[in-house]
Amino acid sequence: MRATDPTIIFISQAFEFFLVFVMVWTVFFFMALPIGMGKEEEKGQGKDVKKKALYSALVALVVSALIYYISKSQ
Repeated sequence: MRATDPTIIFISQAFEFFLVFVMVWTVFFFMALPIGMGKEEEKGQGKDVKKKALYSALVALVVSALIYYISKSQ
């Protein structure tokens, strides 16, 4: 049995995209964390982590959209 209510379909598709985004973002974020890290801890490191999280989110948004589009077009 398939749901035909447009609201339910939209919510389920948005949830699917969100799950894909979270998985892709996690991968990109953990890949970006060691980039630019020195041997000694530096002060102001929190700004760098926030920047990496933002850049990872932007890249993950594009990659997630591509993955979601490809998976739904088949």
